[in-house]
Amino acid sequence: MGFIGGGPLDQHLTHSRDFLSAIDEISAGGQNKKGFSIVDMGSGGGLPGIPLAAWIEKANFRLIESSLKRSRFLQSIVEEAGETTRVEVVNKSAESAARENKFRETQDLLVSRLFGPISVALECGSPFIRVSGILIISKYPEPKYNLKNEHPAVLETLGLEELEEWSNGRSTFAIFRKVSQVSQDYPRKTGLPRKRPLFSVSRETL
Repeated sequence: MGFIGGGPLDQHLTHSRDFLSAIDEISAGGQNKKGFSIVDMGSGGGLPGIPLAAWIEKANFRLIESSLKRSRFLQSIVEEAGETTRVEVVNKSAESAARENKFRETQDLLVSRLFGPISVALECGSPFIRVSGILIISKYPEPKYNLKNEHPAVLETLGLEELEEWSNGRSTFAIFRKVSQVSQDYPRKTGLPRKRPLFSVSRETL
């Protein structure tokens, strides 16, 4: 269906399993507590959100997807699995969903793959996460960056602290901790984070 990107399905599932490994290491078991909340931003065909929901059985999941067609596909999977009380499909743009009180600064952890440049992922993702929560964002081949040195003001604006990236030699994830609340000015209106990014990383290929 083209919902999960190019390459074989096994490759995408392996990448999802790497997300799980990163979560296990970073959250130190917190994700296995009842009520722990995880948001998959830009869920697409459900990766990594759907496999993570199957593997982390006590957590609640929100799958944010702007495409109606993809959202319906995700909803059918959730209903078939009988997980409608624990996994919610949200057919909204990330910018729109992050402005709703139901979602804003209520989630413990965010995962995201193939969402866009790191600037867009952080502006759209940070408002979902409660203070002390974690963002895990997949990095596809791109130059190393150090945002705390290159763009400290932006990180401060978004209430984030950049942590050491996580890598197992196959997958690499940028890791951020939420350290303060975000102004209601963010995220900006749908489309603006991509059109007018808060910052750029040279030769970025996310």
